[in-house]
Amino acid sequence: MKISLIVPTYNSAEYIQACLASLVTQLEDFAEIIVIDDCSTDGTFALLSAFAERNQAVHVLQTETNSGPGVARNLGIEHAKGEWILFVDSDDALTDLALKQLIQFVDPETVNCDVVAFDWRYKKDNVNNETFHFEGRFDKPEFTNEKALLLEKYVKFRMDHSAIYLMIKRQLLIEHQVSFAGGFHEDIDFTFLVYWHAREVKLLDEVIYLKTPRPGSIVNSVSTSHIKGFYRSYAVIHTLLKSVSKNQSLHTAFLIGVIGLVATCIRKIFLKAPSKELREPLYEYTFKQLNDFSVPIDSLPLDKTYYSLLVKHFLNTMMTHETAAQRRSEVIDEFLEENEGKKWSCIDLHHSAFLAPKEIRTCCKRFFVDNEMRGDVTIVNSEQLEQSENLVKTIMDAKKKLFADINMGEPTGCDGCPYLEFKQWGAIESSKITKVSYEHHSVCNLKCSYCSDTYYGGEKPAYDVLALQKALLDEQRLSEKALCIWGGGSLPLINIFLNYFCRQRSDYRYQATGL
Repeated sequence: MKISLIVPTYNSAEYIQACLASLVTQLEDFAEIIVIDDCSTDGTFALLSAFAERNQAVHVLQTETNSGPGVARNLGIEHAKGEWILFVDSDDALTDLALKQLIQFVDPETVNCDVVAFDWRYKKDNVNNETFHFEGRFDKPEFTNEKALLLEKYVKFRMDHSAIYLMIKRQLLIEHQVSFAGGFHEDIDFTFLVYWHAREVKLLDEVIYLKTPRPGSIVNSVSTSHIKGFYRSYAVIHTLLKSVSKNQSLHTAFLIGVIGLVATCIRKIFLKAPSKELREPLYEYTFKQLNDFSVPIDSLPLDKTYYSLLVKHFLNTMMTHETAAQRRSEVIDEFLEENEGKKWSCIDLHHSAFLAPKEIRTCCKRFFVDNEMRGDVTIVNSEQLEQSENLVKTIMDAKKKLFADINMGEPTGCDGCPYLEFKQWGAIESSKITKVSYEHHSVCNLKCSYCSDTYYGGEKPAYDVLALQKALLDEQRLSEKALCIWGGGSLPLINIFLNYFCRQRSDYRYQATGL
């Protein structure tokens, strides 16, 4: 047996058969389905028993008492016979060729790993609400990292915690006694332990899992049990790190993750609890859980990211003992209303491209940090230029990553930049380039004391600038009112600059300014 699909379920009579029907057609002779009913009261167990009678590869189990999906999954793991374990929630499905894709990917002749991560999307016929506009793994780049860095990213709250987007070797779970805890958010510590014990984790960059969005699901609701589950999961991780890891960078990453945990709880309360009366005790409970946590509050490395600003404001507010609980809740709400959605960026990061001969930069500003000059931040280097098959996408993806890294507190070339502003910027993917500086020609024949070798000596560009410009226009990434600058070269070449545009688009207006 190659794969065991484990499906925990509770009171899912309305949709469990559709879920199983989407799975059973893929089983052939290399997979089994284990469904665990968690003491349903709506006839789910009877439906499952009848379904199993018609399908020999479907096995039905039942928990002794209603215990939650984690305990049900553990029972499924105990009875599984497959080499690999795959978890599916009872209202979800897999894509039509999911199991064959997974089997082909883990061919031992080409891949040797203990865990396979994969992508997901919503069932398209179920998404008719703006609440569920985000889908897919946001952490795919992290799977190219060494395991130590992957673990750091995970505890920093930079990766998806869901077990349903992984296929795991059963031997890993058995050998290291990895299992789910009861309660909410049991995936967080389970997935960490899986990554911790895995020899290697690989990414299959294909959509395998189809998710059904439900407003009342664990991720879309909040209560004291949800908050307790968050803290419990990180307490498990902290206990492990204290006992076996001497990696200081991993411990620092964990503290950053605690900031993410607290901020996530605060934001969930604000966004999911519908009234002030409900939010007030939840804010108080979050603060109590943090006070009782194994990490001292004053050890948290708060910086200027939004999560840090939010947690800092939350702590300052909650520690003002003379303020009534109701007023504390109102002050927290006011901060979130004013700042939710704000991020750090600058006009160039969102809207500019500087086309140098061997690189593409997002700005040409310079600044000093501790007497060291910084700036001129590169987003696409020479190696990436050579490897890129779609340079417009490469540029926008690089801007998106830099934007995300700045706002997650990751080290970047923008650290300390005085031009960054904290405000509503909007998504990089929906922004347009409003300024392009053409600095690729490098034909200056006078070398000033401040001039860089990059722009001196007649180097030819490592990419087709004209093709890039055409792609920016064709893909409507260049604003109709874009400022296009011919920089770093000789004025007699200005006609070439104008021809770049006149040959391609008649609907753009041009104005030459001599300096």
